[in-house]
Formats: sequence, structure tokens, C-alpha cells
Amino acid sequence: SSVTEIGNYTFSGCRRLENVEIPSSMTKISDYAFRGCSGLTSVKIPSSVTEIGYEAFEECSGLSSVEIPSSVTEIGSGAFYDCSIFTVEIPSSVTKIESEAFEGCSWMTSVEIPSSVTEIGYKAFKGCIGLTSLLF
Repeated sequence: SSVTEIGNYTFSGCRRLENVEIPSSMTKISDYAFRGCSGLTSVKIPSSVTEIGYEAFEECSGLSSVEIPSSVTEIGSGAFYDCSIFTVEIPSSVTKIESEAFEGCSWMTSVEIPSSVTEIGYKAFKGCIGLTSLLF
């Protein structure tokens, strides 16, 4: 309960990892923390987390469900690159969606972006070919 950050590359490449429930003591999911965990299907991020780092869940090709809590203010570059997320609701606490954050999420069908977002980075939703609904 004293750990507050999942460090860079901590679980990177753990292909058999299926489900993750991050404890409420965490405040940051660092860069590449779960990169390449292709067996990961769902992640529960607690409301204590404020930052999702660079490529934190990149190439988690099985990841179809993620809830971003209202404590998160920034979604890092490539954070969910090439995941199988179907829908995503960006909480009103988020002010910045960095470049390539959801690039390659071809299964994504809908996105709701709140008015709090002041910056959407380069190629943030590139390759989201299934996207049929976008709400601002």
C-alpha cells in the first residue's frame, strides 16, 4: 500500500498477464509499464491515478476495456497505441491527449471528448477505422 508508482517497463512484455487491478495507493502509471502485454484484456485504474505515461499500454492487443478515472489529467503519448478498445470516455479532468494516444485502436467505435481537453496531439486517433461516433 506504500507503492505510489508503477515504474518504467515494470510489466512490459508479460504476455500472459490477463487482468490488472491497480491499487488505490498508485498515482502514476509510468512509461511502458504494461507495454506488449498482449494477453491483457481489462484494466481497472483507481481514482488516485493522475497520469498515464508514454506508451503505458502500447501493443496490449487484447485490451478491450479500460476505465479512465476522473482523476487523470493527462493521457500520455501512445498510451493506448494498438489496443483493442471498443469505446472510451475521456473524463472531464483530462486537459491533454498526447500524440498517438489511441492510434491504431481500429476496434474503437465511439469517443467522447469533454470540453476540458484543450490539446489533442498529432495522430491521437489515427487508424481508428471503426470510429463511427465522436462527441465533443
